[in-house]
Amino acid sequence: SHHYMGRVYKFYVCNVSYVLSSIAGMVKALLTDRQKQKLTMLDSVNDLRQDFALHQLEQDLGGSREAFTTFFPFPLTPGPFEAGFSG
Repeated sequence: SHHYMGRVYKFYVCNVSYVLSSIAGMVKALLTDRQKQKLTMLDSVNDLRQDFALHQLEQDLGGSREAFTTFFPFPLTPGPFEAGFSG
């Protein structure tokens, strides 16, 4: 779409069951190439370490951050933002 271009870099989908993964495979055939680039189906949450700094990820996602209990205002962490940084 030409609306809101550049708003989303990637969507990460973790811990998908085999059935939903099969359905997603069929649905991905209907997506444009750009949409396929944005959708990332992960087999393991440890794959998130390739794209995120560890202090940005919660512990259940393989990072070092405590789980969120308050969501608004959204807690933003300071940098650095290099993938795999363990800050």
